[in-house]
Amino acid sequence: RSAMGCEGARRCRPPPWREGWMLPVVLSLIGFIQVCSASGSLDRGEGGHFRYATMFWRKTDDAMSNTVEFTVESAWRYSYGREHFVPQISSTGDTVVKINGAVTPMVAFGDGTPPHYLEAGKITAYSESEDWFLAEEVFTHTFATPNNRGAPWQVAFSGCCRVSGVLNGGDSSWHMALDVDLLTTLRSLRVVSLPVIFISPGAPGPHFKLATSGIDPTLESVVWSLGSADGPLAIDASGKVTFSGPAPTADYALYHMLAYAGSTTRAAVPLDIIVNVSAAAIPRPMFLSATQVYAHPFRAPLMLDSLDNFRVRVYPGFPLRVQFAGYQQTGMPSYIGYTVARLPRGAVVSTVDGSGLTESDPANMTLTYNACPEELGSVPVCLDVTDSEGVAATQHCLEIHVVPDPPPSLSLSLSHGDDCVWNCGGAGSSMEGAELYIGRSYTLHLAAVDPNAQDSVEIMPAACEQVPSTRAFAQACEELPWGSALSETQHARAAEVTASRMLPLAPGYAHGGYSMRHCFQAMDGCGTLRGGPTA
Repeated sequence: RSAMGCEGARRCRPPPWREGWMLPVVLSLIGFIQVCSASGSLDRGEGGHFRYATMFWRKTDDAMSNTVEFTVESAWRYSYGREHFVPQISSTGDTVVKINGAVTPMVAFGDGTPPHYLEAGKITAYSESEDWFLAEEVFTHTFATPNNRGAPWQVAFSGCCRVSGVLNGGDSSWHMALDVDLLTTLRSLRVVSLPVIFISPGAPGPHFKLATSGIDPTLESVVWSLGSADGPLAIDASGKVTFSGPAPTADYALYHMLAYAGSTTRAAVPLDIIVNVSAAAIPRPMFLSATQVYAHPFRAPLMLDSLDNFRVRVYPGFPLRVQFAGYQQTGMPSYIGYTVARLPRGAVVSTVDGSGLTESDPANMTLTYNACPEELGSVPVCLDVTDSEGVAATQHCLEIHVVPDPPPSLSLSLSHGDDCVWNCGGAGSSMEGAELYIGRSYTLHLAAVDPNAQDSVEIMPAACEQVPSTRAFAQACEELPWGSALSETQHARAAEVTASRMLPLAPGYAHGGYSMRHCFQAMDGCGTLRGGPTA
């Protein structure tokens, strides 16, 4: 691979209107959501209109203040909002709306200052078939101290009323909170989920798994807990959600669940979602089991599992491409499409290809993601397959683990004919003091390995001025001895990319007493160097 991948990393930030957006239905399907029926959609009565919310925060870059940015992401009943919420265009060109309710939704910071209200929620997505729209609003607040006399500041989001028809709290108030202690961490986790998750009360056991972003899964684990125990939904520490209630007597039954996600170093953040339990007789779309993941050119397709969201490792600047496929099991809906939760920066999705009306002609959608260098850690992409009747498959999440692009490693060895005489096996990175004998022919073997199979790697002599002398026996340096020439680079690509070169060495009588340093380096497609082993 050329260095174009690294150029992609430097240019991965999308236009402002695409940053962090949630795609409700793929573009080719926008038309149908305005004319479809709603057998699987939420209650459209005249009661409450709160659907879903989550909160997260980060400290601002001002090191001298205790200023924090809080983001409230919330979903509301679309059929109510269309009549009662008046959207406006902000100075930045965003569509914003003021949210109200029987008790006005508010954010209270817990330090005695006046609360803030959802005065300008930026609409980031909507689905008329599922009857919700999503709004996001950022609040900036400065605390007097990093914490509240040794305890965290507690920031709450509350209001009334929850959507009608929810069996465990319809038309009731909601309350969620998170802790802020700037002496322990400078940002929180972020939960990524669709506002409404569809399940069927089939076999026992977990039904879906929730996901978070903003953490390195190799260093610490996310721990989930239940925030309310007044319903048939439970969650274990890994985020797997189980439904233990009765089968719905109508087409569907609605329940809400409040859960919290934290880690060993970060306080928990809240998530309040609605779970739509569809009757077994209701036809539901489904994912095909094999999802084509092209992050690794030599890896078999990953299997999509809703309970153990699969994880794929990617490097900034090297695109990930994933093709999702879904179809309707039975029935004849008008269209099949996708609802996609918040996309990370640098991610885009295609329009849908294929009808999705049969398993042999699925609706295909491709996700392309070029990770930004600042988005290291877990970056989930969550989505479901939906049809024109407002019924959807259970949410699946692809957990993308963005890691720094590693530098290549470089090793060398020396052979005489078929016999290895130094660093046998090629594991060494230095041949300081290797002795060569006049009249014999030797070969210096140089091997570089880059764990990123999408990258490229080259081996070359290191300029002497880049490798200052630190060894008493070698007070001088030459790039190549005695006019020798390196062989052409041989590349191989499998689970990693490798490069190898050979340097013939044949000391003659004129070279008696020769003592010189010769250094080499390996460089990947991003220009990352692994400094030179010394021969």
